[in-house]
Amino acid sequence: MNQKKIGELIRAARREHSFTQQELADKMNISDKTVSKWECGLGCPDLSLLPQLSEILKLDLSALLDGQLPTRRVLAGNMKKLQIKFDKLTSHDITFVGIIQTARASGLEKFPVPYVLTNCHNSLCAVGGTINEDDHMFGLTCAKKYGGVYVPPHQAVIHQFARE
Repeated sequence: MNQKKIGELIRAARREHSFTQQELADKMNISDKTVSKWECGLGCPDLSLLPQLSEILKLDLSALLDGQLPTRRVLAGNMKKLQIKFDKLTSHDITFVGIIQTARASGLEKFPVPYVLTNCHNSLCAVGGTINEDDHMFGLTCAKKYGGVYVPPHQAVIHQFARE
């Protein structure tokens, strides 16, 4: 067990949940000095406290003992270090129908960033047309409901819109 790694993980998980050291300590009936000691790598939680700490911080016990998360999980606090930021997302009619249906099923109430719903020349030019008027109405309705931007087919296609 690496006390320093365990302490860093506890600190990151505590911050992810927006707990102060005192708030975490109060939840566990220990002192904030104890939490500080763990986070500085000067000690580890007592074995009897691990299940409770694991539950409060939503950490797997093995991850807590290893002092690291499985590679599939990243704490939200790390997102602040992300260098790429999106000011908007854009997708065309072939994909936005599925994206919105999935988002709606998961409880989406508003797009987190502006979402531009536009059209693809391939769907507009396809023999017989792969996208019909219902899909365009679906896009317009969803843009209004979830705070997106709808670009009608007669104004621009995705390739043109994304360049401008």
